[in-house]
Amino acid sequence: MRSFAALLACLLLAACASAPKTSPELDALRAELDQLEKDPQLGGLAPVAMVEADRAIDAAANSLTAGDGELEQKLYLAGSRLKIARAQAQRRIVENRIRTLTQVQERAVPVSQEVEGVIAIPPPELRPEPVTPTAESVPAVPPQKTALPPPPPSAE
Repeated sequence: MRSFAALLACLLLAACASAPKTSPELDALRAELDQLEKDPQLGGLAPVAMVEADRAIDAAANSLTAGDGELEQKLYLAGSRLKIARAQAQRRIVENRIRTLTQVQERAVPVSQEVEGVIAIPPPELRPEPVTPTAESVPAVPPQKTALPPPPPSAE
């Protein structure tokens, strides 16, 4: 009976020792990294930085398991790596938008361009279609009263 109690105590102690350790900060960092990876706009734009953030989170998890006393520093480093990954992905979005706008601007043909005092008219295929006003599209404007006095009568 005594050996059974000792065996049971050893089994309970082993179960407690092998239970995975976790930290709310570590869980939050993992969730934030997963969210960044699944983001349709940012997900694949900074793969190297995301791998570095993942490795930093793993290092923090290993520090938690080992109990080496470096958990706080490794959590801070993992959080910083995650912020860097997000910033790099956002920077790539901005760079892509700038590149697109630059290409559009380079392809744009000005409607009129003044060259040495002469206005260059674009070719017919680049001119906008003329719009003729209709009675319905032109609002009726009541006559405006002026602040000027009426002209004096003429003596003819």
